[in-house]
Amino acid sequence: MKRMILGALGLVLLASSTAYALWGQQNFLQGTIKDIQSNMITLIVEEPENIQEVAIKINDQTNFQESASLDSLQEGDKVKVDYKEEGGQKVAVAIAKVVEAKPQPQERI
Repeated sequence: MKRMILGALGLVLLASSTAYALWGQQNFLQGTIKDIQSNMITLIVEEPENIQEVAIKINDQTNFQESASLDSLQEGDKVKVDYKEEGGQKVAVAIAKVVEAKPQPQERI
């Protein structure tokens, strides 16, 4: 019985450490789409003291989330891109449109 428990605990630790290692390799960017091609998007990423253009490769494994698809994306859309580094390139793992919350109208009393 102890062996089964220790074996199960070992599998849980192995799975969680693998997930952590994979999670640690992913990064994300949020920006505005400047250009779209069939295998690449270019984002304008604004940081407090820096604006830069970032090219991100799209492949068959790229997951489009929250009603996004490559065909539904347009220049000017705000997106969040989860990516990983492969061979010195940023490769999109997931892309989601960013929907900015509209301010609620205030009631007049």
